[in-house]
Amino acid sequence: MNASSRKRALLPLFGAIAVVGMLFSASSASANIVRPAGATPIGASVVIAYAPCVGAGNAQHNPANLPGNACTPPAQYTPRLTAGDPAVNGSGANFRGNVKLAVTLAPSNVQFPSGAPNNNYVQDVRCTPGYAAGPGVGVCSAPGSGNVLLAGGASPNPDYTGAMNVVAYIRITDQANSGPAGGPYTQDATVQDLAFAVAADCAVSGSTAIGSTCLPRHASANALCGCVATGKRSNIEVGVGNSAAGAASSLPTGAVFSMDGGNDGVVPDLVADTDSPAPFARQGLFLP
Repeated sequence: MNASSRKRALLPLFGAIAVVGMLFSASSASANIVRPAGATPIGASVVIAYAPCVGAGNAQHNPANLPGNACTPPAQYTPRLTAGDPAVNGSGANFRGNVKLAVTLAPSNVQFPSGAPNNNYVQDVRCTPGYAAGPGVGVCSAPGSGNVLLAGGASPNPDYTGAMNVVAYIRITDQANSGPAGGPYTQDATVQDLAFAVAADCAVSGSTAIGSTCLPRHASANALCGCVATGKRSNIEVGVGNSAAGAASSLPTGAVFSMDGGNDGVVPDLVADTDSPAPFARQGLFLP
């Protein structure tokens, strides 16, 4: 990532994310919660999200490399955002992303550390031509953003200057922090699965060979929502299925993933965007 880059903002997925929680501070043991001695940090690389292959498909995956039906050609989940690829859009393959959440004994230090290569960031985020010329005209910089193709000439994929949501469905089991409506909140309990969303803002890169860089909007859980429960041990499962929320067909289940900013590119704090967002990247591995 170019140090002189003019864009500073985002991730999730990506990233990020996950943690209302991981707000662990010292406190007496609970009789109802079996817990680890500690669990921090949590981190994951992210890859491009593709639409799932459903039904019978129209092809077969090589049985020698895990059997199964396949759908060809593959389609990115979001129609709005993309990244550089020499064979697809004539630009260099510069997409990288990481999500990392770190817990310390001080609640104010439960952080979403920012920047590459070991913390939260996504780089080379570009608009698709259709989005840039349509709904994304306000969040896609001038055509090309100064980007050039590997073979020369202006790139049709301008930098994305909107926001993304790094989301993880989490399951919190915490100590003495639940009870009847209105309190007192003194009972150990498992909370219904929640979608924990951390907004990330994207800004134009100064390089002509790379799209936007996205970094977390806030530095910690307390800066985001003031939601760290002081003195309450919390066991946070990250990447559970969104069973409590009801499986929305447009959302992945499990894992840590980043959503685009919907048609308007605007993402609110803490809650999932409602402007028809689609997955852009998800935690995973890439075999070069």
